[in-house]
Amino acid sequence: MNELDAELPDPSIVMEWLRIAEGDLKLSQIAEREGLFEQACFHAQQSAEKHMKALLVARGIAPAKTHELPRLYLDLLRSGIDLGLDAELVDRLSRHAVAPRYPGLAPEKLGRPDALQAIADAGAVKLAVEKRLRAVW
Repeated sequence: MNELDAELPDPSIVMEWLRIAEGDLKLSQIAEREGLFEQACFHAQQSAEKHMKALLVARGIAPAKTHELPRLYLDLLRSGIDLGLDAELVDRLSRHAVAPRYPGLAPEKLGRPDALQAIADAGAVKLAVEKRLRAVW
């Protein structure tokens, strides 16, 4: 049996991934409104990551323990799911996984435009995942 033929998981597990992903998206929006731009970018990335992982789980594939969105995106492609997202969007969001959380790691201070872009990008990932989930289930 290959990974594409694996038994589909309990839907409640996928729903839990999606619930937490949605929470991260809401936190990113709250953080942006409060002027916490690094935190907004981080939580936007986390939302996208968990949305992608939810789709992998729905497909019966254990997601890699990584914050690298390009890796997760490639895993989705290998499983036969193309989210149709621009590679730049995926890379842009992936940069917010670690660097914004620690002083000196981010190449530059993040501002409101960065936070708004990250939130928009995470929203695009959410919509793409939801569309594919309807096709998988």
